[in-house]
Amino acid sequence: MNPPPISPGSEIGVALSSYASQPEYSHVEAESLEGTVTLDTARPDSPKAFVQGRLPLKESIGRTGLTIIFGGSALILFVISFLSLLWFGHGSELEAAGATQIWRRIALNDWMTKAITISALLLRSVVSIQVALCTSMTASLILEKRATRKSDVAYLSIARSVSDGPRKVIQLLLSCRSWSVLAFAELWLLCFLAVVMLALQFSSTLLLLDIHDFTIVGDPETRLIANFKSPGTNPEFDSVPPTWLLSGSVYLLFGEEKSSPSIAPTASGFSDTGVIKRGYIPFRGSENRTSVRRYQGSTLVTNSRTVCVPPEIDGYFLPTDEDLGYFDVGNTAGTIHYAQSLRHAYEGVGALCASHECESVRFDCSVPGILHDNFPQSSLCYIETVGRTSQAIAALTPAELIEFINMAGEPWSLNSTMFLVFRTNVDRQHWNSVAEPQAMTSANTTGEWNRFEVTDGQWVDVSLCFTRFYIQPQYVSMIARKPTYEPVVFWDGLSLEHDTTAVATFLGAGNIVKAPHDRGLMDMDILQKPNMGVPDVEPSDEPDAAAFSAAVLQRAVLGEVTNELTPGSRSGCIYCTDSSTATSQEYALLNTDVIESTGRAALAVHSYYANIAASGYDVLSRGLNTTEVVELTTTRSVRTPGPCSEHQCSGFISVATLLSAHIILTTLITALYVWQVRYSRLSNTWHAISQLMGDELEDVLNQSNNTKDGSVRKALKRDGKDDLVRLGLMDDGARVQVLRYNIESKER
Repeated sequence: MNPPPISPGSEIGVALSSYASQPEYSHVEAESLEGTVTLDTARPDSPKAFVQGRLPLKESIGRTGLTIIFGGSALILFVISFLSLLWFGHGSELEAAGATQIWRRIALNDWMTKAITISALLLRSVVSIQVALCTSMTASLILEKRATRKSDVAYLSIARSVSDGPRKVIQLLLSCRSWSVLAFAELWLLCFLAVVMLALQFSSTLLLLDIHDFTIVGDPETRLIANFKSPGTNPEFDSVPPTWLLSGSVYLLFGEEKSSPSIAPTASGFSDTGVIKRGYIPFRGSENRTSVRRYQGSTLVTNSRTVCVPPEIDGYFLPTDEDLGYFDVGNTAGTIHYAQSLRHAYEGVGALCASHECESVRFDCSVPGILHDNFPQSSLCYIETVGRTSQAIAALTPAELIEFINMAGEPWSLNSTMFLVFRTNVDRQHWNSVAEPQAMTSANTTGEWNRFEVTDGQWVDVSLCFTRFYIQPQYVSMIARKPTYEPVVFWDGLSLEHDTTAVATFLGAGNIVKAPHDRGLMDMDILQKPNMGVPDVEPSDEPDAAAFSAAVLQRAVLGEVTNELTPGSRSGCIYCTDSSTATSQEYALLNTDVIESTGRAALAVHSYYANIAASGYDVLSRGLNTTEVVELTTTRSVRTPGPCSEHQCSGFISVATLLSAHIILTTLITALYVWQVRYSRLSNTWHAISQLMGDELEDVLNQSNNTKDGSVRKALKRDGKDDLVRLGLMDDGARVQVLRYNIESKER
């Protein structure tokens, strides 16, 4: 069917009539794909040589386009800021203690991965929309500033209104059969923009590469926990047999009250650890204990103080006796005047017991023999309690023991334990060579040690130590200011290599006693327990759960360190010959190492008690069944980005760099479009189609009504009509349409 005729009086007819009667103009040069081109002014549709003024932005780009450019860029910057919050919102404090609230909420609710995925999706969407708009701008720039093949002009014109991405435009430019296209800034900008967009399609993957396990401090909470054991329930835990403690040492995390011990002995040899108070965390498992950052509630607290002085001894080194088990080891026996020893080292000490006779006590201890030269070994020997009350104490029940022992007196007060600490370099051959009792003649005094010569160059150092150790239930506040840990002893029985440094530091038995939080511990303060408004209960002869728990642990510790209040030696070395009562191998290593590294006998006894008490509490904690509501803050392991100080954060850096490049490229293309484009209106379809109508494309439009683009392109090339064309304004300024250019050499 033929189209209806156009009336000369209609608007279209008037426009066509005006279009057909355009005057001729002189040649105007313009830049094309293949060099300098001149406008064919012989044609009536030649554009005007003057430049029309710029269109308003709301017309050339449109409100939607402006929103995409400026709103999209603002949204990209917002997402980058949000991602920066996710990566750096944990702050500079350990375990994200100073993190922002929004970061904490996202991390603690395990929303990090979701937030990153959604952010990446939002970025990809905005970038894709902006790239499509920039493709339309580039098509406009090519049509108006440059020149293109007639076979490509239809796509470029439509691409101004509807864009399916930069691929087709880049393909058309690169297939124009001219090297000069490589000088087009628009081509490179669009190529870089396409590469950036392609890379940003993997933004989610790149960002998630930065996700790692991160331990952070959780929110404070109140929790019901079991912290004591009531009497009569779980009777297997009503006592902690010493044999249970020999299976191995457990270095439980604890809180410690700040103190300023001065372990260095005075000129008279008085060495004092000071009062050391430690509270246990009532949780099973190392991971659960080390996750606690704040605990406020009731628990068992140990009170310990050890004093060591040079001993006043009337004694002998005895011959070895294979029948009695003294073979390859030393044996010493005699009387120690412990009250006199203390008074010589510390002024102002009064009577230690009811009568003068009880201020001295007999002792019989074994001394180890070393196996390797220059490798001194050590041991401890329990000799008695102050006042010689061991038998009376042994007959007490756990509840009576608390009343009998738990008095915050001096370490040399009645009922306190006494030890002789030995350090020697005598080998087993020399011990076997002792044929007759040899008087212990003091060679010299160094600090808290008295040195007794056995043979030339071989000696035994002895120190007398008093310990006051008791356990109480207390209401405490414990705070971890740094990450905590529970150390282990590393040792190899074959190579003799071992390392107890971490444990010694942890227990405060190093050369320098650091503050609790600097040793991986919690700072502890003993508080007044708040009144919970519990109604009074009927009085009972049975101890409450807190007192009973303290009594059970007190009995266990006292029984283990004194071998059930039986005087005698306890093994304190591994690489030695020894006939002492066995202890755990880890403690034996620790004991010798502490003495050799610090020279302080008080620290060796202190670490002995601390080691036994921790192992005993670990056993007791299995039977805790009395609950209390406590205030608690723990750490949690979450999946978060960073911290970049530990990880490179390469994913975030890559995405941030790509987004910065995208914004710069988008800005440059937009600036070029605003500066150079005169006739294009983005996202407007009718003008894009109307501007194709004209003499230059009339035949092409008629022939392409029902055929493919490829066929049209082949026909134009075959007929030699695939000319360079460009969008321009007609001379009368009434119409914009596609115009043809003639190529001239640059010499012309």
